[in-house]
Amino acid sequence: MKIPRLKNGITYVVVPKTRPGEGRATANIKYYAQAKARNEISTDEIVRRVQSQYRIPDDMVKEVLRAVAGAAASFLSDGYTVQLFGLGFIRVSLGSRPASSPEEFSHSMITRRTIVFTPAKEIERKLKQASYVRIM
Repeated sequence: MKIPRLKNGITYVVVPKTRPGEGRATANIKYYAQAKARNEISTDEIVRRVQSQYRIPDDMVKEVLRAVAGAAASFLSDGYTVQLFGLGFIRVSLGSRPASSPEEFSHSMITRRTIVFTPAKEIERKLKQASYVRIM
């Protein structure tokens, strides 16, 4: 499937929001940009692009992606921050119920595990140079 190219840029919509603590009164509404993805790009589309640029067989690209994902998951489960060359860093963040003291805390109080992604400098640079396209 060929992805159609519309106007280049990050797409967004404008949405109304009230500021925290100000209630739902109409006078408190302000308008903000909210990113709106055009669509989702599948792994297959990424594989096709890599394959066409570098002439690497599709199956090999997929196997490398699977291996990287498996290794990253394993290292994250062992408590490491994982650097993915050219992409950035991923790490685990935790949320928990509170304890009155460090001694009263137990791992059973951990309620949430989240993956945090910090993009590489090159990705940050490209995003700073990106244009924006408002969609209705």
